[in-house]
Amino acid sequence: MGYVVTAPLVQVATTAGGAGVQVSRGRTVPSNITETALAVLIENGYVEKQGAAAEPETPAQPAPGTVKAILSEVGDDPAAATAALDAEVVGENRATLVKKLQAIIDAADSGDDTDGDTEDDES
Repeated sequence: MGYVVTAPLVQVATTAGGAGVQVSRGRTVPSNITETALAVLIENGYVEKQGAAAEPETPAQPAPGTVKAILSEVGDDPAAATAALDAEVVGENRATLVKKLQAIIDAADSGDDTDGDTEDDES
């Protein structure tokens, strides 16, 4: 199950001592690419499965652990966002994911006061 580069050019880390290689559009991604590098390429749409154009379009789940997968799982649930944020900060600490999770939490915090107490009663 190989991947083909769809971006003009990508540089990826391999498991061969972390050496980076450049792969141009239409070329197959090396089989010794690191899992993290492959996940980033997939998440950003820089590669597709070999032969994907010939396959019928099926809704695919994001790769586990990617920003898309985590945000899909969290949805707009502030408790799930808080748990994911805590795990992300001690784990990979990806700035993009941290910012998006914090936005979900902040949106819930700003919407907490929906019972009408924010306006002064003139009774």
